[in-house]
Amino acid sequence: MTWTKLSSRAYGCAVSIYAAEHVDVREHLPFWWREEELEAEQHVAIHPGDDIAGMIHELEFWVAEHATEAVFIHAGVVAVNGAALLLPGMSRVGKSSLVAALLRHGASYGSDEYALLTPDGLVHAYPRRLVMRTPEGLHRVDATDLGASSVMEPARIHAIADLTFEDGSDWAVAPISRSAAAMRLLDNAVAARRRPYEVLAAVTDAVATAPVTVAGRRGDADSAAIRLLEMLG
Repeated sequence: MTWTKLSSRAYGCAVSIYAAEHVDVREHLPFWWREEELEAEQHVAIHPGDDIAGMIHELEFWVAEHATEAVFIHAGVVAVNGAALLLPGMSRVGKSSLVAALLRHGASYGSDEYALLTPDGLVHAYPRRLVMRTPEGLHRVDATDLGASSVMEPARIHAIADLTFEDGSDWAVAPISRSAAAMRLLDNAVAARRRPYEVLAAVTDAVATAPVTVAGRRGDADSAAIRLLEMLG
């Protein structure tokens, strides 16, 4: 069997993908992929019939866990006029649908999966196609199809909202302390166990400048998006 090797650096990591003959992985590569020759620390081998998107997503998670140049937080992130909103949370809490609603209402796109914190206290985008859950299954949607005109620039965090979706729920959201918000971010930090000190420092710096920190339940995504955008001023 003939194999094609593709390699890239990402956030201090070096990774490779070995694609078997007739397997086209390029449309699934993450935005940071820059082809170069290198010795990889981690690789995946993809055969015909494999779940290409799923296997590359696992490679991205490995990067998130081992990155040395940024701290990865499971979170949606958008920005308005240079002010960033973080929506921490694992899968199935409604991040993607809420990010999609925020884009429809004019926010710049950051991510529906990861928020990247750097030592300067800024949050960076991790743009990818949004993963939307429907009764028919998962669908990947380009942010531009939802009205996003741009990807956010690195920004200060203005608001952190730890929200859980509950069908039919009213807006039941209340302020929380910055220390509580920091704990919500730590709970969603990919490398919290591998790099606890670096993660804690990044989270502390990020939360220090956030004037709005809230948590609670939300119902309809569009109604919640309007309320959240009001928090961003």
